Amino acid sequence: MTPSFALTKIQPPRPRAGLVARVTLEERLVDAALSKRLVLVAAPAGFGKTAALTRLIARLGGAASVAWVAVDLDDDALALLACLCAALEPFDPPWRIDPEALVAMAGGSRGDRRAALGELVNTLAACDVRRGLIVVDDAHRIRDAAVFDFVDQLLERLPAQWGLIVATRSEPPLSLARLRAHDELAEFREPDLRFTLDEVGALLAPAAAADGADSLDATSRRLLHRTHGWAVGLRLAVNSLRTGHATRAAIADGATDRHVFDYLLAEVLDEMPRELRCFLLRCSVLSELTAGRCAAVSADARAAEWLEEIERRGLFVSVLAGAEPTLRLHDLFRDFLQDRLRREMADELPLLYRRAAAGEPDTLRRIGFLVRAGDWSEAEAVLARAGAEIIITVGPAPVLRLLEQFPPDVRERSGALAHMRCLCAWSRWDWPRMGESARQAQAAFESAGDTLAAYRSGIYVAVATAGAGRGRDALTLLDAIPIDRLETRDAALAGIVRVYCAFDIGRFDEVGPLYARVLDTVEPSDSVILWYQCVPRALQCGIHGMREPLARFATGALRATPDTPTPLRAMAYVAEGWGEFLAGRFAAAARVLQRAEADARWLGPPANVRVYVYGALSMLHALNGDRAASRHAVDELMKLFDDPDVGYRRGSVFHAYYQMHAVRVADIGGDVDAVLALAAALPARSELAKAPAMLQAFRDGIEGRVAWHRGELEHAADAFARALEPPLALGVFGQSNEIRLRLARAWLRLGRLDEAAAMITAALDSAERAGEPGGALAIGAAGLLELADAAWGERLEPTATAQLRAWAACFASEADGERALRPAALEAAPSAAPTASATPLSARELDVLRHIAAGDSNKLIARALDLSPHTVKRHVANILDKLALQSRGQAAAWYRAHVAG
Repeated sequence: MTPSFALTKIQPPRPRAGLVARVTLEERLVDAALSKRLVLVAAPAGFGKTAALTRLIARLGGAASVAWVAVDLDDDALALLACLCAALEPFDPPWRIDPEALVAMAGGSRGDRRAALGELVNTLAACDVRRGLIVVDDAHRIRDAAVFDFVDQLLERLPAQWGLIVATRSEPPLSLARLRAHDELAEFREPDLRFTLDEVGALLAPAAAADGADSLDATSRRLLHRTHGWAVGLRLAVNSLRTGHATRAAIADGATDRHVFDYLLAEVLDEMPRELRCFLLRCSVLSELTAGRCAAVSADARAAEWLEEIERRGLFVSVLAGAEPTLRLHDLFRDFLQDRLRREMADELPLLYRRAAAGEPDTLRRIGFLVRAGDWSEAEAVLARAGAEIIITVGPAPVLRLLEQFPPDVRERSGALAHMRCLCAWSRWDWPRMGESARQAQAAFESAGDTLAAYRSGIYVAVATAGAGRGRDALTLLDAIPIDRLETRDAALAGIVRVYCAFDIGRFDEVGPLYARVLDTVEPSDSVILWYQCVPRALQCGIHGMREPLARFATGALRATPDTPTPLRAMAYVAEGWGEFLAGRFAAAARVLQRAEADARWLGPPANVRVYVYGALSMLHALNGDRAASRHAVDELMKLFDDPDVGYRRGSVFHAYYQMHAVRVADIGGDVDAVLALAAALPARSELAKAPAMLQAFRDGIEGRVAWHRGELEHAADAFARALEPPLALGVFGQSNEIRLRLARAWLRLGRLDEAAAMITAALDSAERAGEPGGALAIGAAGLLELADAAWGERLEPTATAQLRAWAACFASEADGERALRPAALEAAPSAAPTASATPLSARELDVLRHIAAGDSNKLIARALDLSPHTVKRHVANILDKLALQSRGQAAAWYRAHVAG
């Protein structure tokens, strides 16, 4: 759902008919392209840089695979990375992360950019290409310093089989000295690109053949002297000869001067038929010219005919291959035409830009056209329609780029644009900025007389207030809004705020019923945006009364989301996995959580997905006794607090909770050393005096765990009992029953059997009301069996001990449970040659692998198996992850060795 871009940006121009062979230059370019890390082609405008690269590609033939990216003035780092990812697609790169998520990641913190660069480098290294070249044309248009920083780092880590070619008018801010010192740089500058006398003669020969060799030689020498070998000046001379104006071109002294170029072009333009002249001026608002776009912009039905005439006249355009013939205007030519357009047809400009916007598929460009037309309201409408879905499927970075297209005064007074900033801040949990933007939107809508929109913005103010931990204030804000006057989606959003507030205030018994009412409103809708905005918090999973609502959420969200990795789908899988986990169906939970983790890896993941997925996986792996996998999941989760673009920081209440979560999962996994080390880094109990009761109770529980491992049973029992004192405070992730049973174990070992039995009975009663064992399973099979096998006499009914044994059996009841619980990403490839049925791959993945082994591209696989290309890419990534391989070639070899063989 990221904004698209014109495919012409990743298509190298077609070699023009009649181009002069420049053998020496071309051979040097070929040698450099096949051997150097960076080839720099730097010269002023009009020296034939693009033409030289076009000829280079033609000469390379099959010796290199070329990914071409043409830079536009409004491109930033994210736009160019998106173009590069698309340009690489013909080589079937084995992406391990969604290219769209990779682009969004690059728009985050410096750490995110490093991670994105690492993913790109790994993908390039795994591409099955003999020699790969990334060509960046018109790099002088890059204004974003982050682009060159990214390129510099890419050059430093570029795999050996890849090279980079940069064409630019100015010196790029890259580490050229370092590359020179290591003999990894080839430079082609103005002197290298100037035409020689022989090349000038070859260029003039078709137009001056009738004048004889002597005349041709004299004209060539004179023209070389006048133009100094400047390609664009020579082209003008050739055009002048063809049209009978050779003298004007030939005597033009100082042809490298821009004003002379404009003068000569004016001569060319004035010789055109008026209809062609007007057509060309009007269409100069476009970078690429196709018959359909030009007809729409110019309102000229002869567009296709005029484009053929432009190419026939040899004007300054590149011809691009594509679904329909496309011409790309040379910068100099386009600048000249636009200057004339502003002088001669200024009154038409707004209309031309609006027409250009109407047919533009790239959201960024479309808004740019509307901004140039001064059509702020339509530009706002375009962003309002596209922005929310972009944020929820990819992330906020593309929307923030679009917002920058608007002038500051428009951004300040626009409620719609303030609302977009609000949604971007929400996605990053930046509650202060979200609240500020929502209030600004509210004020703007009120000023415009849009009362309902202002009320709606008020709900977002309440969301931000609840997110900041001020639940009671958020409820007060909601009470002032007439929700019944608003739409269904607004009522649902207000309901989710009440859910958040009930949780924050500690009314855990209200959370499930309140969320069930939200779902009553949301379930009839297939709106991905509505489902995404009504996702329950990760901490609400496991609370008493949330089992059925979580199942409803998972079902409805999976119905609404497309069958591709999205944040909503990943979180829906986790919700489904929690239901299986809390019911004791570990293998089933593992299978669905593996799908969630696969989506998370493919997505980056965004902050909300990171918390959801790795919070659940850390628990599941701990219960499985897989300490390494559990620690890995905790480490992935805690990365959230080092991301400067996310609102939660180290030292926050949210951070303290997940610090304690890390201690808990280490304890569940039996990693005593980690329990003691992590607990020592926690805030002291005195520091949490003003923290929510949930957090204080959690801290008391941690104190009990540490005392238990130190053998201080009385201390442990006191701490566990203290943790249970606030009603419902330990409801998160089912901790209440876990701490009840841990307290029962402490009292059992202390000989306080009556109290221990009473606590076990309380845990069993709670589980019966909930309809699932929940957190009781967190003490593990050994703990459950210790309680079941104790000599209780008449203190416990036989049904109670039987229930404890039944819960302990959950850990070994499913034959494939242990395998299902191990994350695919951490499994080694099988060392023996398994049969197809014994591989870790699904049947569909085996189908895809069979086609990879046959040498089929992703496009061919998609066609053969009736899948989308996106789905095929996901299957390829899963195959590489599950088999611990790096490239499609390795996957093909694995298939031949282990399946086909």
